[in-house]
Amino acid sequence: MLMLVVCKDAEDARTRREATMNDHLLHADEIAPKLRLAGRLVDEDGRQTVGSFLLVDVPDAATARRLVQDDPYSRAGVWREVAYYPVELVETDRFETEVNR
Repeated sequence: MLMLVVCKDAEDARTRREATMNDHLLHADEIAPKLRLAGRLVDEDGRQTVGSFLLVDVPDAATARRLVQDDPYSRAGVWREVAYYPVELVETDRFETEVNR
């Protein structure tokens, strides 16, 4: 199951993020086999981090929740809100073929 996880930052996330970044990156290395894509959410100017996103390949939603709960950012309160969305990917070649018909 592919699960998109959208994590919105708390008001004071910057300080907490800086304090736990190394541990967060170690956690990301540990779960790397389950990560399909990950990155930061930024404001409209692209300068300020406002959250994070993960696309994880997991057996079920509970596993996705555990991955996030075990993340040092989560434990440190970097994220104020986390949402989980099951997703299905569309192959680009297939989409272009159907659109161009």
